[in-house]
Amino acid sequence: MQLAELSKLEYATVRKEAAEKVGIRATDLDKFVEEARAERAKNVAEPETPAWPEEVDGVALLDDIVATIRRHLILKPSKILTSRRVPFGETDPSIRLE
Repeated sequence: MQLAELSKLEYATVRKEAAEKVGIRATDLDKFVEEARAERAKNVAEPETPAWPEEVDGVALLDDIVATIRRHLILKPSKILTSRRVPFGETDPSIRLE
């Protein structure tokens, strides 16, 4: 059984016994398992996204995106193409939903 392949819940139920079996502390085992999970995640190949079949006009695409945003939000033109992080639960006073 590979501990790194277990779900977090499954791992939590066997970690103490597995650590005792190999003679290490459970916290040390946790580190090894996390390293193994990280290594496995690096080796997972992402599916290849096929290229769009036609050439894309980036300017026209951006214009369409801006037009869509303007249809649904009321905001200053300078805010349309900028991004600002707003803390959770707060609102950006420059953006109003219609």
